[in-house]
Amino acid sequence: MKTPVVSVCMITYNHEKYIAEAIEGVLMQEVDFEVELIIADDCSTDRTGEIVHDYIEHHPRGNWIKYTRHQSNLGMMPNFIWALKACQGKYIALCEGDDYWSFDNKLAKQISFLNQNSSYSFSFHDCNVIKNGKLSSGDKYWPQPRVSNLNSKDILSSQFVPTCSVVFKTLCLPKKLPDEFIVANNGDRFLFFLLSLCGPAHYFKGAYFGNYRIHSEGFWSKLTRLEKHLFTLNSFLLINRIDKPKFLYKYIWKKISHLSYELGKDYSVVDKSVSRYFFWMSIVYSINSFQFKVFLYASLKMLKSL
Repeated sequence: MKTPVVSVCMITYNHEKYIAEAIEGVLMQEVDFEVELIIADDCSTDRTGEIVHDYIEHHPRGNWIKYTRHQSNLGMMPNFIWALKACQGKYIALCEGDDYWSFDNKLAKQISFLNQNSSYSFSFHDCNVIKNGKLSSGDKYWPQPRVSNLNSKDILSSQFVPTCSVVFKTLCLPKKLPDEFIVANNGDRFLFFLLSLCGPAHYFKGAYFGNYRIHSEGFWSKLTRLEKHLFTLNSFLLINRIDKPKFLYKYIWKKISHLSYELGKDYSVVDKSVSRYFFWMSIVYSINSFQFKVFLYASLKMLKSL
C-alpha cells in the first residue's frame, strides 16, 4: 500500500453493536487517493475484534484496515494518543467506533477543501444524532456556528464540533503533544483548540455527513451533569496552562469563572466545603476576566454557605 493521503483514526472499546457501521462508513468512501483505517482497540472483551477481522479478511477494501488490540486497557486518552501517532497520512479523519459516516463523498469534499485552502487547519460538518435507536437532527445537540470560518475563540466558545466530522492536517498536530493534553478528560475540545492555533477551521453548514450515537455505554453520554461540568472545567484549566495568543486569556478565564460558579451550585446540596471551593475559584477568575456580576453572585453564594 502506498503512503496514505488520509488516515482515519478510530478508537474502540466494546463496540460490537456499532463497529460494523463505523467501518462500513469508511470503506464506502468514494475517493481517488489512498486511505488507511487505524483501529485502536482498547482491549475489548466482546466481539469487536472478531468483527474487525471479518472485514479485513472478506471486504474488498479490507486492506485499508490496520487493526491493533492492546493487551491491556490503556484508557481512552492514552489509546487516542496512540492511535494518532500511528496515523501516517497527510490528513487525519476522526470517527470513533460507535459513530459512523453516512455520506460516501465526505472525505473527498473535506480533503478537496483543505487541499485548496492551505491556511486552514481542519474542517468539520453537521451530524445527525441517533438516540435510543431513533435518528434526529443534531441541531439541538450542537448549536450551529453563525459563520463558516472559525478561529480559536470560536472553537472554545461552544460544543458544536462533532468528533466524527473532523478532518485535519497532520502537520497542525504538535510533534510533541502538551502534557496537559495527555491528561485531559475532554480530549476532543483540547485537540480542536490545538489545531485552531495552526489555522482557522472551516464549517460545512447544513452538510449532515455523519451520525453521532448517544447510548448508555458512551463515555460522554453516561456522565452526569456535574461530571460533565467537572470535565469541561478540567479542559479549560489545562488549556489555560499552555502557550496561546494573549487575546484568548480573558475569554478562558471567563469560561473558568462561569464553570466554577455552576459547579459551586451543583455541589451546594452535596458538599458545602467543595461548593465553597468552586465559588472561591469563580471569584478569583471573575476578577481576572472583569466579570463583576459573576463576582457578586459567587461572593453571595459563598457567604451563604458559611
